[in-house]
Amino acid sequence: MKRSAGIGRTIANGEAGFHAAVLGTSFNAQDPGRRLALIEQANEGADVAAAVQQARAMGLTIGICSGGHSWAQNHIRDGGMLIDLSRLDSITINAADGTATIGPGCLAGDLNAALSKHNLFFPVAHAYTVGMGGFLLQGGFGWNSRASGIACQSVTGIDVALADGPLVHASETENPELLWAARGAGPGFFGVAVRFHLKLQARPKFVGMKVQVFRIRHLEAVMAWADHVGPSVAPSAEFQLVLDRKAMGIFAHDPGSGNIPTGGIIETGD
Repeated sequence: MKRSAGIGRTIANGEAGFHAAVLGTSFNAQDPGRRLALIEQANEGADVAAAVQQARAMGLTIGICSGGHSWAQNHIRDGGMLIDLSRLDSITINAADGTATIGPGCLAGDLNAALSKHNLFFPVAHAYTVGMGGFLLQGGFGWNSRASGIACQSVTGIDVALADGPLVHASETENPELLWAARGAGPGFFGVAVRFHLKLQARPKFVGMKVQVFRIRHLEAVMAWADHVGPSVAPSAEFQLVLDRKAMGIFAHDPGSGNIPTGGIIETGD
């Protein structure tokens, strides 16, 4: 999504900048054809609690957006209210305690970069620009999750605005049912999380990536090979297959020239 460094405000449908503000909350830059009644660009948790109460008073459904990585753009609902959490992007790290507190608008890549300075790790989303709010609420299968567990397992608490009250805290000992629901509820969670409390891990001694690109005509052979070796891949390694019309490393060149495509990726099968 297009993030603004400016102060968030309330924008009603029909006001200047409304459509740009709504469409700017989606990373795919597509227009879903739906239009909200109101967008609330929250600057702090109190703004979120007030927006929830306003939506309740007006009888509006609420859509939530922290990073905008929903391809279906289900946060944009006809006639509803959108609460934009992108400005709630704080990161506070307690390295000695191995914990962190983040806002839902914090980006996965920003959190990872901040943790690396302390030699700490959290299984953030694979894409840099994923907002941690939606990622954590949906469970969060991120980097090294095969070994570290999915991200929501390392959420120790949340601060949440409920539909019928002010901001509350939830942990294993305080409102534990809310914490249980938040860890995997996704867009069905019955509140708006404004802060997440995380348990961190020691950073792995080595982090690396190897990419191999194949043309689509090799799909059957590659899938058969992946199915065969997949069960034996160590938990410390992620084994992914991605199909893309514009795969990196695929360039026009003479198959007989012996040249390897640029970018450090070897194209095989020609």
